[in-house]
Amino acid sequence: MEKEKIKEKFENFSDQIIKKFGKDIKAIWLIPYQKEFLVIILLNNLGKNKKEIKKILEEIRIYTLTLKEKLEKEKIPFNVDIFLLTEYYEKLLENRLDVFIEIKQAVPLYDTGFFMPIKILVERGEIKGTKEAMVKLIKEIRENLIEVDRLKIEVLSSIYNAVIDAAEAALLSKGVSFFVPKELPKLLEKYFLKEKKITKHTLEIFNTIYNTYKKYEHENIKIDGELLDKLIQQADFFIDQMQHITREWVKVV
Repeated sequence: MEKEKIKEKFENFSDQIIKKFGKDIKAIWLIPYQKEFLVIILLNNLGKNKKEIKKILEEIRIYTLTLKEKLEKEKIPFNVDIFLLTEYYEKLLENRLDVFIEIKQAVPLYDTGFFMPIKILVERGEIKGTKEAMVKLIKEIRENLIEVDRLKIEVLSSIYNAVIDAAEAALLSKGVSFFVPKELPKLLEKYFLKEKKITKHTLEIFNTIYNTYKKYEHENIKIDGELLDKLIQQADFFIDQMQHITREWVKVV
């Protein structure tokens, strides 16, 4: 079935939902995947209590199941996800790359002014998160955001380079130089762990990030968003520890 005809079918699907639940719907959009589609319905839960929300959610689920059966008869495989406005807003505040990538790929079906401004910002590469390094990365590759796998590799590479640079800076502050990345774990243990400048946990973080990157280089392992989120948090902690060591040296000098 042609793309335009499929889009028209989903627009009709969206129109029927709006006719029945319009006052409670903030936005509806379509995400095309390789073998199926995903319809996201954003429910405006502001000013509603839990009982009201639960009732509306149940009514929407039942109604969408009925509409879903009609479309599936036309061999259009898809699923429906319903998010609360506050729940989805929290995802955006978490600066989750997978969410922004989905927004870029999405086709808007209905919007009251929430979805399209975010989509435009994503497409322009202007989404700003809490990690400045991530913001720079997003700006550099904003034209390629749709290439999810490539983006994940770029993020992993940035994490790896950040911890390597931080470790080298801290070691240089101790007068240690002329080393290669594979020597860093032993040097960190010798100069910082044994001197109780860092904990074993800090060293383990470095080893995890280093080994994950090397595994990707040699085995081409799959990198998922959840792993990247975890590595970003760990890298942030490790870099803080290295900066603390470097600042101590600067004060002494």
